[in-house]
Amino acid sequence: MKKIFFIIIFFYINPIYSQKIIISGYVSDSETKEKLIGAIVAENDNVVITNEFGFYSIKINTNDTIKINYRYLGYSDTTISFFANKDLTNNIYLKSKVQIGEVYIYGAKQKNLNSYNFTSKEISLLPSLTGEKDAIKAFQLLPGVQFGCEGSANIYVRGGTPDQNLILLDDIPLHYINHIGSFVSIFDINAINNIELIKNGIPARYSGHLSSVMDIRLKDGNMNKLEGNFTLGLLTTKISLNGPIIKNKLSFVFTLRKCNLEMIGLYFYFGFPNQTSLPIYTFYDVNLKLNYKISDKDKIDILFYNGLDINRVNMFDNESDPFLIQEDIKYKYISNNNWGNNLNSIRWTHRYGNKIFQKLIFGYTSYHYKKKQSLYEIYKDTDSTKKYSSLEYYTKIQDLILKLDYDYFLNSHHKINFGISSFYHKYTPGSFKLETWKDGYEDTIYNNKNEKILSPIDFDLYVEDSWSFNKFTVNFGLHTNIYYLSKKIHYNVQPRFKLLFEPTSQLGFLFSYDKTYQNLHVLTISNSVVPADIWVPATQKAPPESANQYSFGFYKYFGNKKYNLSISVFYKNSKNLIDYQKYFYINDT
Repeated sequence: MKKIFFIIIFFYINPIYSQKIIISGYVSDSETKEKLIGAIVAENDNVVITNEFGFYSIKINTNDTIKINYRYLGYSDTTISFFANKDLTNNIYLKSKVQIGEVYIYGAKQKNLNSYNFTSKEISLLPSLTGEKDAIKAFQLLPGVQFGCEGSANIYVRGGTPDQNLILLDDIPLHYINHIGSFVSIFDINAINNIELIKNGIPARYSGHLSSVMDIRLKDGNMNKLEGNFTLGLLTTKISLNGPIIKNKLSFVFTLRKCNLEMIGLYFYFGFPNQTSLPIYTFYDVNLKLNYKISDKDKIDILFYNGLDINRVNMFDNESDPFLIQEDIKYKYISNNNWGNNLNSIRWTHRYGNKIFQKLIFGYTSYHYKKKQSLYEIYKDTDSTKKYSSLEYYTKIQDLILKLDYDYFLNSHHKINFGISSFYHKYTPGSFKLETWKDGYEDTIYNNKNEKILSPIDFDLYVEDSWSFNKFTVNFGLHTNIYYLSKKIHYNVQPRFKLLFEPTSQLGFLFSYDKTYQNLHVLTISNSVVPADIWVPATQKAPPESANQYSFGFYKYFGNKKYNLSISVFYKNSKNLIDYQKYFYINDT
Protein backbone atom coordinates (compact mmCIF):
# COMPACT_ATOMS: atom_id res chain seq x y z
CA MET A 1 0.00 0.00 0.00
CA LYS A 2 2.87 2.39 0.83
CA LYS A 3 4.45 1.68 -2.56
CA ILE A 4 1.22 2.57 -4.35
CA PHE A 5 0.97 5.76 -2.31
CA PHE A 6 4.52 6.88 -3.21
CA ILE A 7 3.95 6.03 -6.88
CA ILE A 8 0.86 8.27 -6.97
CA ILE A 9 2.68 11.10 -5.18
CA PHE A 10 5.63 10.78 -7.55
CA PHE A 11 3.29 10.80 -10.56
CA TYR A 12 1.80 14.18 -9.58
CA ILE A 13 4.95 15.82 -8.17
CA ASN A 14 7.54 14.65 -10.67
CA PRO A 15 6.25 16.75 -13.61
CA ILE A 16 6.42 19.88 -11.49
CA TYR A 17 10.14 19.48 -10.77
CA SER A 18 11.20 18.10 -14.15
CA GLN A 19 13.54 20.15 -16.37
CA LYS A 20 10.81 21.84 -18.34
CA ILE A 21 9.30 25.28 -18.60
CA ILE A 22 5.73 26.45 -19.08
CA ILE A 23 4.64 28.85 -21.81
CA SER A 24 1.17 30.31 -21.24
CA GLY A 25 -0.99 33.17 -22.45
CA TYR A 26 -4.02 34.07 -24.53
CA VAL A 27 -4.76 33.55 -28.23
CA SER A 28 -6.76 36.45 -29.67
CA ASP A 29 -7.92 38.03 -32.92
CA SER A 30 -5.31 40.58 -34.05
CA GLU A 31 -7.91 43.19 -35.03
CA THR A 32 -10.70 42.87 -32.46
CA LYS A 33 -8.67 41.36 -29.57
CA GLU A 34 -11.53 38.84 -29.21
CA LYS A 35 -10.35 35.67 -27.46
CA LEU A 36 -10.27 32.55 -29.67
CA ILE A 37 -11.84 29.55 -27.97
CA GLY A 38 -10.51 26.12 -28.98
CA ALA A 39 -7.38 27.41 -30.78
CA ILE A 40 -4.62 24.81 -31.27
CA VAL A 41 -1.22 25.42 -29.68
CA ALA A 42 1.36 22.82 -30.73
CA GLU A 43 5.03 22.09 -30.25
CA ASN A 44 5.55 19.10 -32.57
CA ASP A 45 3.34 16.34 -31.03
CA ASN A 46 2.86 18.33 -27.84
CA VAL A 47 -0.62 19.86 -28.37
CA VAL A 48 -3.00 21.85 -26.14
CA ILE A 49 -6.29 23.67 -26.77
CA THR A 50 -7.25 27.12 -25.48
CA ASN A 51 -10.06 27.10 -22.90
CA GLU A 52 -13.34 29.04 -22.92
CA PHE A 53 -11.40 32.26 -22.23
CA GLY A 54 -8.75 31.71 -24.93
CA PHE A 55 -6.11 30.77 -22.34
CA TYR A 56 -3.47 28.07 -22.89
CA SER A 57 -0.63 26.54 -20.88
CA ILE A 58 1.93 24.25 -22.51
CA LYS A 59 4.95 22.56 -20.89
CA ILE A 60 8.02 22.11 -23.12
CA ASN A 61 11.71 21.14 -22.94
CA THR A 62 14.41 23.80 -22.57
CA ASN A 63 17.19 21.87 -24.31
CA ASP A 64 17.01 23.68 -27.62
CA THR A 65 15.22 26.42 -29.53
CA ILE A 66 11.47 26.45 -28.91
CA LYS A 67 9.14 26.43 -31.92
CA ILE A 68 5.41 26.77 -31.24
CA ASN A 69 2.63 26.78 -33.84
CA TYR A 70 -0.73 28.54 -33.27
CA ARG A 71 -3.76 27.57 -35.42
CA TYR A 72 -7.45 28.45 -35.55
CA LEU A 73 -10.10 27.84 -38.19
CA GLY A 74 -10.39 30.86 -40.52
CA TYR A 75 -7.08 32.40 -39.36
CA SER A 76 -3.55 32.27 -40.71
CA ASP A 77 -1.19 29.94 -38.86
CA THR A 78 1.49 31.60 -36.78
CA THR A 79 4.77 29.93 -35.76
CA ILE A 80 7.23 31.53 -33.36
CA SER A 81 10.78 30.42 -32.53
CA PHE A 82 12.67 31.56 -29.46
CA PHE A 83 14.93 30.37 -26.64
CA ALA A 84 13.84 30.47 -23.02
CA ASN A 85 15.13 28.95 -19.79
CA LYS A 86 12.27 29.96 -17.48
CA ASP A 87 8.47 30.17 -17.46
CA LEU A 88 7.06 33.04 -19.49
CA THR A 89 3.83 34.54 -20.80
CA ASN A 90 3.32 34.72 -24.56
CA ASN A 91 0.10 36.30 -25.86
CA ILE A 92 -0.57 35.64 -29.55
CA TYR A 93 -2.73 37.60 -32.00
CA LEU A 94 -3.80 35.69 -35.10
CA LYS A 95 -4.79 37.41 -38.35
CA SER A 96 -8.03 36.54 -40.09
CA LYS A 97 -7.31 34.71 -43.35
CA VAL A 98 -8.83 36.17 -46.53
CA GLN A 99 -9.11 33.86 -49.52
CA ILE A 100 -9.26 35.14 -53.09
CA GLY A 101 -11.10 33.09 -55.68
CA GLU A 102 -12.85 29.80 -55.05
CA VAL A 103 -13.29 28.91 -51.37
CA TYR A 104 -14.03 25.46 -49.92
CA ILE A 105 -15.59 25.23 -46.47
CA TYR A 106 -15.15 22.02 -44.49
CA GLY A 107 -16.86 21.28 -41.18
CA ALA A 108 -14.65 20.58 -38.23
CA LYS A 109 -14.11 16.87 -37.61
CA GLN A 110 -15.43 15.72 -34.25
CA LYS A 111 -12.96 13.11 -33.12
CA ASN A 112 -14.30 12.68 -29.59
CA LEU A 113 -17.87 11.83 -30.70
CA ASN A 114 -19.40 13.44 -27.62
CA SER A 115 -19.42 17.21 -28.25
CA TYR A 116 -19.86 19.65 -31.12
CA ASN A 117 -18.63 23.23 -31.47
CA PHE A 118 -19.89 26.06 -33.66
CA THR A 119 -18.72 29.65 -34.01
CA SER A 120 -20.97 32.52 -35.08
CA LYS A 121 -19.29 32.48 -38.51
CA GLU A 122 -20.19 28.81 -39.03
CA ILE A 123 -23.78 29.36 -37.86
CA SER A 124 -24.17 32.25 -40.32
CA LEU A 125 -23.52 29.84 -43.21
CA LEU A 126 -26.63 27.76 -42.43
CA PRO A 127 -29.66 28.22 -44.71
CA SER A 128 -32.78 29.83 -43.26
CA LEU A 129 -36.29 30.29 -44.63
CA THR A 130 -36.82 33.68 -42.99
CA GLY A 131 -33.18 34.81 -42.98
CA GLU A 132 -32.98 34.36 -39.20
CA LYS A 133 -29.80 32.38 -38.46
CA ASP A 134 -30.45 30.31 -35.35
CA ALA A 135 -27.71 28.85 -33.15
CA ILE A 136 -29.96 26.10 -31.76
CA LYS A 137 -31.06 24.85 -35.18
CA ALA A 138 -27.42 24.24 -36.03
CA PHE A 139 -27.44 21.36 -33.53
CA GLN A 140 -30.68 19.88 -34.86
CA LEU A 141 -28.71 18.59 -37.85
CA LEU A 142 -26.44 16.46 -35.67
CA PRO A 143 -26.81 12.75 -34.83
CA GLY A 144 -28.47 11.97 -31.51
CA VAL A 145 -30.42 15.25 -31.56
CA GLN A 146 -34.07 15.63 -32.57
CA PHE A 147 -36.12 18.81 -32.90
CA GLY A 148 -39.67 17.64 -32.12
CA CYS A 149 -42.28 19.21 -34.38
CA GLU A 150 -41.29 20.76 -37.72
CA GLY A 151 -39.87 24.29 -37.46
CA SER A 152 -39.31 24.06 -33.71
CA ALA A 153 -36.10 25.37 -32.13
CA ASN A 154 -36.27 22.79 -29.32
CA ILE A 155 -33.71 20.02 -29.06
CA TYR A 156 -34.32 16.54 -27.70
CA VAL A 157 -31.01 14.85 -26.94
CA ARG A 158 -30.97 11.05 -26.82
CA GLY A 159 -34.55 10.65 -25.67
CA GLY A 160 -34.51 13.52 -23.20
CA THR A 161 -36.86 16.49 -23.08
CA PRO A 162 -35.92 20.17 -23.64
CA ASP A 163 -35.99 20.92 -19.89
CA GLN A 164 -33.33 18.21 -19.34
CA ASN A 165 -30.73 20.24 -21.27
CA LEU A 166 -28.45 22.46 -19.19
CA ILE A 167 -28.14 25.74 -21.16
CA LEU A 168 -25.46 28.16 -19.98
CA LEU A 169 -24.95 31.73 -21.17
CA ASP A 170 -21.48 32.76 -20.00
CA ASP A 171 -21.73 30.23 -17.12
CA ILE A 172 -25.25 31.29 -16.01
CA PRO A 173 -28.18 28.90 -16.66
CA LEU A 174 -31.27 29.82 -18.68
CA HIS A 175 -34.59 28.04 -18.19
CA TYR A 176 -36.51 28.84 -21.38
CA ILE A 177 -34.82 29.72 -24.68
CA ASN A 178 -37.52 30.06 -27.35
CA HIS A 179 -39.71 32.63 -29.08
CA ILE A 180 -42.89 32.28 -31.19
CA GLY A 181 -43.92 28.91 -29.83
CA SER A 182 -40.35 27.50 -30.17
CA PHE A 183 -39.95 28.71 -33.77
CA VAL A 184 -36.72 30.62 -33.03
CA SER A 185 -34.38 30.69 -30.05
CA ILE A 186 -33.49 33.69 -27.90
CA PHE A 187 -29.83 33.74 -29.01
CA ASP A 188 -28.63 36.44 -31.41
CA ILE A 189 -25.61 35.14 -33.34
CA ASN A 190 -24.18 38.68 -33.49
CA ALA A 191 -23.41 38.32 -29.77
CA ILE A 192 -22.07 34.73 -29.83
CA ASN A 193 -18.39 33.82 -29.89
CA ASN A 194 -18.65 30.03 -29.50
CA ILE A 195 -21.31 27.45 -28.68
CA GLU A 196 -20.74 23.83 -27.64
CA LEU A 197 -23.15 20.94 -27.23
CA ILE A 198 -22.10 17.96 -25.08
CA LYS A 199 -24.41 14.95 -25.37
CA ASN A 200 -22.36 12.31 -23.53
CA GLY A 201 -19.10 12.15 -21.63
CA ILE A 202 -20.34 15.18 -19.67
CA PRO A 203 -17.48 16.67 -17.60
CA ALA A 204 -17.95 16.71 -13.83
CA ARG A 205 -18.01 20.52 -13.73
CA TYR A 206 -21.52 20.47 -15.23
CA SER A 207 -24.54 19.36 -13.21
CA GLY A 208 -28.24 19.93 -12.64
CA HIS A 209 -29.81 18.42 -15.78
CA LEU A 210 -30.02 14.91 -17.22
CA SER A 211 -29.50 14.91 -20.99
CA SER A 212 -26.93 17.37 -22.32
CA VAL A 213 -25.00 20.60 -21.84
CA MET A 214 -25.13 23.60 -24.17
CA ASP A 215 -22.33 26.01 -23.25
CA ILE A 216 -22.68 29.40 -24.99
CA ARG A 217 -19.89 31.99 -24.87
CA LEU A 218 -20.53 35.61 -25.83
CA LYS A 219 -18.11 37.99 -27.52
CA ASP A 220 -16.04 40.40 -25.45
CA GLY A 221 -16.10 43.25 -27.97
CA ASN A 222 -13.54 44.89 -30.24
CA MET A 223 -10.79 46.53 -28.17
CA ASN A 224 -9.48 48.69 -31.07
CA LYS A 225 -12.36 50.16 -33.09
CA LEU A 226 -16.13 50.56 -33.15
CA GLU A 227 -18.06 48.05 -35.27
CA GLY A 228 -21.74 47.68 -35.97
CA ASN A 229 -24.38 46.35 -38.31
CA PHE A 230 -28.07 46.76 -38.96
CA THR A 231 -30.26 44.00 -40.40
CA LEU A 232 -33.86 44.27 -41.55
CA GLY A 233 -35.36 40.82 -42.18
CA LEU A 234 -38.73 39.26 -42.75
CA LEU A 235 -39.02 38.19 -39.12
CA THR A 236 -36.76 40.50 -37.10
CA THR A 237 -34.87 43.77 -37.11
CA LYS A 238 -31.42 43.60 -35.51
CA ILE A 239 -28.88 46.17 -34.34
CA SER A 240 -25.39 45.17 -33.21
CA LEU A 241 -22.62 47.41 -31.85
CA ASN A 242 -19.29 46.60 -30.23
CA GLY A 243 -16.09 48.46 -29.63
CA PRO A 244 -13.78 50.12 -27.12
CA ILE A 245 -14.85 52.46 -24.36
CA ILE A 246 -11.22 52.74 -23.27
CA LYS A 247 -8.96 51.42 -26.01
CA ASN A 248 -7.26 48.10 -25.14
CA LYS A 249 -8.78 48.35 -21.66
CA LEU A 250 -12.59 48.42 -21.64
CA SER A 251 -14.89 47.18 -24.41
CA PHE A 252 -18.61 46.54 -24.86
CA VAL A 253 -21.00 44.42 -26.91
CA PHE A 254 -24.59 45.52 -27.46
CA THR A 255 -27.20 43.68 -29.53
CA LEU A 256 -30.91 44.33 -29.93
CA ARG A 257 -33.32 42.09 -31.83
CA LYS A 258 -36.98 43.05 -32.31
CA CYS A 259 -39.74 41.01 -33.93
CA ASN A 260 -41.49 42.56 -36.94
CA LEU A 261 -44.78 40.68 -36.51
CA GLU A 262 -46.09 43.53 -34.38
CA MET A 263 -46.44 45.53 -37.59
CA ILE A 264 -49.26 43.21 -38.67
CA GLY A 265 -51.31 44.15 -35.61
CA LEU A 266 -50.68 47.85 -36.22
CA TYR A 267 -51.75 47.42 -39.84
CA PHE A 268 -55.09 45.97 -38.72
CA TYR A 269 -55.46 48.64 -36.05
CA PHE A 270 -55.06 51.62 -38.38
CA GLY A 271 -56.30 50.03 -41.60
CA PHE A 272 -59.41 48.37 -40.17
CA PRO A 273 -60.54 50.40 -37.14
CA ASN A 274 -63.82 48.49 -36.90
CA GLN A 275 -62.14 45.08 -36.87
CA THR A 276 -63.55 42.97 -34.02
CA SER A 277 -60.28 41.13 -33.27
CA LEU A 278 -56.87 42.77 -33.05
CA PRO A 279 -54.05 40.25 -32.33
CA ILE A 280 -50.63 41.64 -31.52
CA TYR A 281 -47.50 39.55 -31.04
CA THR A 282 -43.89 40.66 -30.66
CA PHE A 283 -40.67 39.76 -28.88
CA TYR A 284 -37.27 41.29 -28.25
CA ASP A 285 -33.81 40.29 -26.99
CA VAL A 286 -31.24 42.69 -25.52
CA ASN A 287 -27.62 41.76 -24.73
CA LEU A 288 -25.12 44.12 -23.11
CA LYS A 289 -21.69 42.93 -22.05
CA LEU A 290 -18.82 44.97 -20.62
CA ASN A 291 -15.29 43.56 -20.68
CA TYR A 292 -12.71 45.30 -18.46
CA LYS A 293 -9.08 44.20 -18.72
CA ILE A 294 -7.51 45.10 -15.39
CA SER A 295 -4.13 43.55 -16.23
CA ASP A 296 -2.66 40.65 -18.17
CA LYS A 297 -3.78 38.39 -15.31
CA ASP A 298 -7.13 39.90 -14.34
CA LYS A 299 -10.34 40.60 -16.23
CA ILE A 300 -13.91 41.46 -15.21
CA ASP A 301 -16.99 40.76 -17.35
CA ILE A 302 -20.42 42.23 -16.63
CA LEU A 303 -23.40 40.80 -18.53
CA PHE A 304 -27.03 41.94 -18.84
CA TYR A 305 -29.60 40.02 -20.85
CA ASN A 306 -33.34 40.56 -21.10
CA GLY A 307 -35.81 38.88 -23.43
CA LEU A 308 -39.60 39.10 -23.53
CA ASP A 309 -42.51 37.76 -25.61
CA ILE A 310 -45.75 39.75 -25.67
CA ASN A 311 -49.03 38.34 -26.98
CA ARG A 312 -52.15 40.53 -26.82
CA VAL A 313 -55.62 39.93 -28.25
CA ASN A 314 -58.51 42.44 -28.21
CA MET A 315 -62.02 41.36 -29.21
CA PHE A 316 -64.99 43.74 -29.41
CA ASP A 317 -68.76 43.23 -29.73
CA ASN A 318 -68.84 39.50 -30.23
CA GLU A 319 -72.33 39.62 -31.77
CA SER A 320 -71.96 36.09 -33.17
CA ASP A 321 -72.73 34.75 -29.67
CA PRO A 322 -76.43 35.28 -28.90
CA PHE A 323 -75.92 34.50 -25.21
CA LEU A 324 -73.80 37.65 -24.80
CA ILE A 325 -76.09 40.05 -26.65
CA GLN A 326 -78.12 42.58 -24.74
CA GLU A 327 -79.70 45.58 -26.44
CA ASP A 328 -77.91 48.21 -24.36
CA ILE A 329 -74.65 46.33 -23.70
CA LYS A 330 -71.51 45.69 -25.75
CA TYR A 331 -68.58 43.55 -24.80
CA LYS A 332 -64.81 43.79 -24.87
CA TYR A 333 -62.47 40.86 -24.24
CA ILE A 334 -58.73 41.39 -23.67
CA SER A 335 -56.09 38.68 -23.28
CA ASN A 336 -52.52 39.58 -22.30
CA ASN A 337 -49.69 37.01 -22.21
CA ASN A 338 -46.03 37.72 -21.63
CA TRP A 339 -43.07 35.54 -20.78
CA GLY A 340 -39.31 35.93 -20.78
CA ASN A 341 -35.87 35.72 -19.18
CA ASN A 342 -33.72 38.09 -17.22
CA LEU A 343 -30.02 37.41 -16.58
CA ASN A 344 -27.33 39.46 -14.84
CA SER A 345 -23.82 38.40 -13.89
CA ILE A 346 -20.40 39.65 -12.94
CA ARG A 347 -17.36 37.43 -13.48
CA TRP A 348 -13.77 37.88 -12.39
CA THR A 349 -11.06 35.77 -14.02
CA HIS A 350 -7.54 35.63 -12.64
CA ARG A 351 -4.40 33.75 -13.59
CA TYR A 352 -2.00 32.54 -10.90
CA GLY A 353 1.36 32.14 -12.61
CA ASN A 354 1.32 29.89 -15.67
CA LYS A 355 -0.59 26.92 -14.27
CA ILE A 356 -3.73 28.00 -12.42
CA PHE A 357 -6.69 29.78 -13.96
CA GLN A 358 -9.54 30.97 -11.73
CA LYS A 359 -13.03 32.32 -12.35
CA LEU A 360 -15.35 33.73 -9.69
CA ILE A 361 -18.97 34.30 -10.76
CA PHE A 362 -21.94 35.95 -9.12
CA GLY A 363 -25.17 35.86 -11.09
CA TYR A 364 -28.94 36.08 -11.14
CA THR A 365 -31.31 34.44 -13.61
CA SER A 366 -35.10 34.27 -13.79
CA TYR A 367 -37.94 33.16 -16.02
CA HIS A 368 -41.61 34.12 -15.73
CA TYR A 369 -44.91 33.54 -17.48
CA LYS A 370 -47.92 35.81 -16.90
CA LYS A 371 -51.41 35.62 -18.34
CA LYS A 372 -54.37 37.93 -17.72
CA GLN A 373 -57.84 37.66 -19.26
CA SER A 374 -60.39 40.45 -18.82
CA LEU A 375 -64.05 40.80 -19.86
CA TYR A 376 -65.83 44.18 -19.90
CA GLU A 377 -69.59 44.82 -20.14
CA ILE A 378 -70.00 48.37 -21.47
CA TYR A 379 -73.13 50.54 -21.85
CA LYS A 380 -73.51 51.38 -25.54
CA ASP A 381 -74.93 54.85 -25.01
CA THR A 382 -72.38 56.15 -22.46
CA ASP A 383 -69.34 53.87 -23.09
CA SER A 384 -69.08 53.44 -19.32
CA THR A 385 -68.27 50.07 -17.78
CA LYS A 386 -71.11 48.19 -16.17
CA LYS A 387 -69.21 45.08 -15.12
CA TYR A 388 -65.61 43.93 -15.23
CA SER A 389 -64.08 40.53 -14.43
CA SER A 390 -60.51 39.26 -14.75
CA LEU A 391 -58.45 36.12 -14.19
CA GLU A 392 -54.71 36.45 -13.67
CA TYR A 393 -52.17 33.62 -13.60
CA TYR A 394 -48.44 33.95 -12.84
CA THR A 395 -45.51 31.54 -12.48
CA LYS A 396 -41.81 32.28 -11.97
CA ILE A 397 -38.46 30.69 -11.18
CA GLN A 398 -35.45 32.65 -9.88
CA ASP A 399 -31.86 31.60 -9.17
CA LEU A 400 -29.13 33.40 -7.23
CA ILE A 401 -25.74 31.88 -8.09
CA LEU A 402 -22.21 31.95 -6.66
CA LYS A 403 -19.49 29.87 -8.36
CA LEU A 404 -15.75 29.45 -7.96
CA ASP A 405 -13.84 27.34 -10.53
CA TYR A 406 -10.17 26.50 -11.05
CA ASP A 407 -8.23 25.05 -13.99
CA TYR A 408 -4.88 23.59 -12.92
CA PHE A 409 -2.51 22.83 -15.83
CA LEU A 410 0.01 20.28 -14.53
CA ASN A 411 1.52 19.89 -17.98
CA SER A 412 0.48 19.75 -21.63
CA HIS A 413 -1.10 16.32 -21.17
CA HIS A 414 -2.58 16.65 -17.71
CA LYS A 415 -5.15 19.13 -16.37
CA ILE A 416 -7.29 19.17 -13.23
CA ASN A 417 -10.51 21.16 -12.83
CA PHE A 418 -12.16 21.68 -9.47
CA GLY A 419 -14.66 24.07 -7.96
CA ILE A 420 -17.56 24.81 -5.68
CA SER A 421 -20.90 26.53 -6.22
CA SER A 422 -24.12 27.47 -4.46
CA PHE A 423 -27.60 28.06 -5.92
CA TYR A 424 -30.46 29.72 -4.07
CA HIS A 425 -33.71 28.97 -5.93
CA LYS A 426 -37.07 30.67 -5.55
CA TYR A 427 -40.09 28.98 -7.15
CA THR A 428 -43.55 30.44 -7.61
CA PRO A 429 -45.29 27.44 -9.24
CA GLY A 430 -48.66 29.11 -9.69
CA SER A 431 -50.29 32.33 -8.52
CA PHE A 432 -54.00 32.89 -9.28
CA LYS A 433 -56.20 35.93 -8.83
CA LEU A 434 -59.88 36.14 -9.80
CA GLU A 435 -61.70 39.43 -9.28
CA THR A 436 -64.85 41.22 -10.44
CA TRP A 437 -66.02 44.81 -10.46
CA LYS A 438 -69.67 45.84 -10.74
CA ASP A 439 -71.37 49.21 -10.27
CA GLY A 440 -68.33 50.65 -8.52
CA TYR A 441 -67.79 47.76 -6.07
CA GLU A 442 -64.74 45.49 -6.32
CA ASP A 443 -64.91 41.88 -5.21
CA THR A 444 -61.85 39.61 -5.10
CA ILE A 445 -63.28 36.11 -5.34
CA TYR A 446 -60.01 34.18 -5.12
CA ASN A 447 -56.41 35.24 -4.57
CA ASN A 448 -53.57 32.87 -3.72
CA LYS A 449 -50.84 35.32 -4.66
CA ASN A 450 -47.66 34.53 -2.69
CA GLU A 451 -49.46 31.59 -1.10
CA LYS A 452 -46.84 29.02 -2.15
CA ILE A 453 -43.22 30.06 -2.66
CA LEU A 454 -40.58 27.31 -2.38
CA SER A 455 -36.92 28.16 -1.77
CA PRO A 456 -34.54 25.18 -2.08
CA ILE A 457 -30.76 25.52 -1.91
CA ASP A 458 -28.12 23.58 -3.89
CA PHE A 459 -24.47 23.12 -2.87
CA ASP A 460 -22.09 21.57 -5.41
CA LEU A 461 -18.50 20.40 -5.25
CA TYR A 462 -16.59 18.75 -8.09
CA VAL A 463 -13.15 17.59 -9.16
CA GLU A 464 -12.22 16.50 -12.68
CA ASP A 465 -9.00 15.05 -14.13
CA SER A 466 -8.08 15.08 -17.84
CA TRP A 467 -5.02 13.07 -18.84
CA SER A 468 -3.48 12.10 -22.19
CA PHE A 469 -0.81 9.42 -22.55
CA ASN A 470 0.37 7.42 -25.56
CA LYS A 471 -2.80 6.66 -27.54
CA PHE A 472 -5.25 7.21 -24.67
CA THR A 473 -7.16 10.27 -23.46
CA VAL A 474 -8.96 9.90 -20.14
CA ASN A 475 -11.36 12.24 -18.39
CA PHE A 476 -12.78 11.16 -15.05
CA GLY A 477 -14.39 13.15 -12.29
CA LEU A 478 -16.79 13.26 -9.37
CA HIS A 479 -19.58 15.74 -8.71
CA THR A 480 -21.35 15.88 -5.36
CA ASN A 481 -24.60 17.75 -4.74
CA ILE A 482 -26.46 18.62 -1.55
CA TYR A 483 -30.07 19.69 -2.07
CA TYR A 484 -31.94 21.29 0.85
CA LEU A 485 -35.70 21.99 0.96
CA SER A 486 -38.11 22.26 3.90
CA LYS A 487 -35.58 20.93 6.45
CA LYS A 488 -34.98 17.85 4.29
CA ILE A 489 -31.69 17.05 2.57
CA HIS A 490 -31.03 15.06 -0.59
CA TYR A 491 -27.42 14.05 -1.19
CA ASN A 492 -26.10 12.53 -4.41
CA VAL A 493 -22.78 11.59 -5.98
CA GLN A 494 -22.33 11.77 -9.75
CA PRO A 495 -19.33 9.91 -11.19
CA ARG A 496 -18.27 10.70 -14.78
CA PHE A 497 -15.83 8.82 -17.01
CA LYS A 498 -14.67 9.13 -20.61
CA LEU A 499 -11.98 7.13 -22.42
CA LEU A 500 -10.75 7.81 -25.96
CA PHE A 501 -8.41 5.29 -27.57
CA GLU A 502 -6.73 6.20 -30.89
CA PRO A 503 -4.57 3.33 -32.16
CA THR A 504 -3.84 5.29 -35.35
CA SER A 505 -4.34 8.86 -36.52
CA GLN A 506 -7.32 7.69 -38.60
CA LEU A 507 -9.12 5.45 -36.11
CA GLY A 508 -10.54 6.09 -32.65
CA PHE A 509 -12.82 4.45 -30.06
CA LEU A 510 -14.76 6.24 -27.31
CA PHE A 511 -16.44 4.93 -24.17
CA SER A 512 -18.18 7.12 -21.59
CA TYR A 513 -20.36 6.82 -18.51
CA ASP A 514 -22.44 9.63 -16.97
CA LYS A 515 -24.44 9.72 -13.76
CA THR A 516 -26.66 12.81 -13.64
CA TYR A 517 -29.30 14.28 -11.32
CA GLN A 518 -31.93 16.99 -11.80
CA ASN A 519 -33.48 18.68 -8.77
CA LEU A 520 -36.41 20.23 -10.61
CA HIS A 521 -39.39 19.11 -12.65
CA VAL A 522 -41.31 20.79 -15.44
CA LEU A 523 -45.06 20.48 -15.94
CA THR A 524 -45.85 21.33 -19.54
CA ILE A 525 -48.59 21.14 -22.14
CA SER A 526 -46.94 19.99 -25.36
CA ASN A 527 -49.70 21.20 -27.71
CA SER A 528 -49.85 24.74 -26.30
CA VAL A 529 -48.75 27.62 -28.56
CA VAL A 530 -47.62 29.68 -25.58
CA PRO A 531 -45.04 28.22 -23.16
CA ALA A 532 -47.40 26.99 -20.43
CA ASP A 533 -44.55 25.48 -18.39
CA ILE A 534 -44.60 25.27 -14.61
CA TRP A 535 -41.22 24.75 -12.92
CA VAL A 536 -41.40 22.97 -9.56
CA PRO A 537 -38.60 21.76 -7.26
CA ALA A 538 -38.04 18.14 -6.32
CA THR A 539 -39.82 17.11 -3.12
CA GLN A 540 -40.24 13.99 -1.00
CA LYS A 541 -43.15 12.77 -3.14
CA ALA A 542 -41.49 13.86 -6.39
CA PRO A 543 -37.77 13.15 -5.74
CA PRO A 544 -34.93 14.37 -7.98
CA GLU A 545 -34.74 12.87 -11.46
CA SER A 546 -31.69 10.73 -12.19
CA ALA A 547 -30.11 9.01 -15.19
CA ASN A 548 -27.32 6.59 -16.04
CA GLN A 549 -25.95 6.74 -19.57
CA TYR A 550 -23.42 4.41 -21.19
CA SER A 551 -22.07 5.33 -24.61
CA PHE A 552 -19.72 3.64 -27.07
CA GLY A 553 -18.60 4.82 -30.51
CA PHE A 554 -15.82 4.90 -33.04
CA TYR A 555 -14.67 7.03 -35.96
CA LYS A 556 -12.69 6.17 -39.08
CA TYR A 557 -11.14 8.39 -41.74
CA PHE A 558 -10.83 7.36 -45.40
CA GLY A 559 -9.17 8.80 -48.48
CA ASN A 560 -6.44 10.80 -46.75
CA LYS A 561 -8.98 12.10 -44.20
CA LYS A 562 -11.33 13.48 -46.86
CA TYR A 563 -14.12 11.17 -45.68
CA ASN A 564 -15.21 10.30 -42.19
CA LEU A 565 -17.42 7.56 -40.77
CA SER A 566 -18.57 7.68 -37.14
CA ILE A 567 -20.99 5.38 -35.32
CA SER A 568 -22.09 5.53 -31.68
CA VAL A 569 -24.57 3.62 -29.55
CA PHE A 570 -25.85 4.37 -26.06
CA TYR A 571 -27.93 2.96 -23.25
CA LYS A 572 -29.77 5.38 -20.98
CA ASN A 573 -31.82 4.60 -17.88
CA SER A 574 -33.83 7.44 -16.29
CA LYS A 575 -35.71 7.42 -12.98
CA ASN A 576 -38.26 9.60 -11.15
CA LEU A 577 -39.58 11.24 -14.30
CA ILE A 578 -43.00 12.75 -13.69
CA ASP A 579 -46.25 13.37 -15.52
CA TYR A 580 -49.48 14.86 -14.25
CA GLN A 581 -53.19 14.69 -14.77
CA LYS A 582 -55.14 17.76 -15.73
CA TYR A 583 -56.98 19.37 -12.77
CA PHE A 584 -55.07 17.10 -10.37
CA TYR A 585 -53.47 18.93 -7.42
CA ILE A 586 -50.96 17.68 -4.85
CA ASN A 587 -50.16 19.73 -1.78
CA ASP A 588 -46.63 18.64 -0.96
CA THR A 589 -43.73 20.55 0.49
